[in-house]
Amino acid sequence: KRAEQWARWQTETIPLILPHFARVLHLTKSLHLVDDLELPPPRPSDCTCIEFKTHSIVVVRFSKIEDINLRACKCAPLSVQLVQGGLFGCAPVAPSPAVDMRVLEFTQNLFLHIAPNNTAFCATLEGVLAAMGFQLEHQNSLRRRFGNTLRWYTHAYNRLKDKYTRVIEVAREAI
Repeated sequence: KRAEQWARWQTETIPLILPHFARVLHLTKSLHLVDDLELPPPRPSDCTCIEFKTHSIVVVRFSKIEDINLRACKCAPLSVQLVQGGLFGCAPVAPSPAVDMRVLEFTQNLFLHIAPNNTAFCATLEGVLAAMGFQLEHQNSLRRRFGNTLRWYTHAYNRLKDKYTRVIEVAREAI
């Protein structure tokens, strides 16, 4: 199952979300204005899909945990909708939880300065959110999924960075 999920992230999900990820980073001025983003409408106006599925997703933010419902179909994949809303899912198809990109960016930068420790970070985040009255369903339910989310967010970010580096190098050589 892990090998299938890895292959799906690499060959389908990451290539699909990269343009949307780049657009979000641009529109939000590198995640500064994420609060201005909204999740896409439940059904795109140009959607002609007959089959769709509604997904309940737990969203982890710095200041709260919330439940959202999104409808996914072939023309509006869940991963794209989440990225357009400034979120990143823990799985390529049916992610729950999804994490605010600012939390992922903070964690990514934190782990550059201290030894990466998902367990400690997730326990701290769960503790802070619990003190504010928010609770996840199961104790330690965030740790594994958060680690997966952070891994693929970092991978997508690095792929996007590499893409822009290559474009800049081509332009630089043309001058």
